[in-house]
Amino acid sequence: MKNFRNQLKIGLSPLILPLLFFTILWFPCVFHESAHSLTALIAGIPAKEIDWKFRFIYPIGIYIPIEKLTPIEFSLVNYSGGFFSGLILLVISLFLYKYLNYKKCVFKWWIVALTFSFTLGDFFQGYQEGSNYNAYMKLELFPATMFIVVAAFAILNIIYIILRVTKYSKVHI
Repeated sequence: MKNFRNQLKIGLSPLILPLLFFTILWFPCVFHESAHSLTALIAGIPAKEIDWKFRFIYPIGIYIPIEKLTPIEFSLVNYSGGFFSGLILLVISLFLYKYLNYKKCVFKWWIVALTFSFTLGDFFQGYQEGSNYNAYMKLELFPATMFIVVAAFAILNIIYIILRVTKYSKVHI
């Protein structure tokens, strides 16, 4: 297992920032919109009627003819995006927590903490989108999502600092 970690570390070192960008920012958006599309397909919307919207390579939304959905199907389509991308990010953050040697490097801890923070943000976004769709579409709830991401990141960094202080000093908190 240690040999795998060393090979992973050597191979991924120059790619860490692009991988971080795609892992935390691009993939969850693809998964988010894919979950909406898949749920709409399961609800009976034909694939030719589902239209993806992009800004450059960044998926920003999909169009689904909602008049063909029952209220329950519409809610399921809305809830599916954030919860599915949150679940994918949770798996990624648990993988990073397990296989990155974050205890020796604060930058690696930031990667783990940032990934987990975006996981919480995606779960909250899924809840927002399903429970209050109109406010979600107007971006009225976006500041709350960003607050959760920033607060989680700050709390995780405080935990890291406390753990480091108690491990390397005689002060015990």
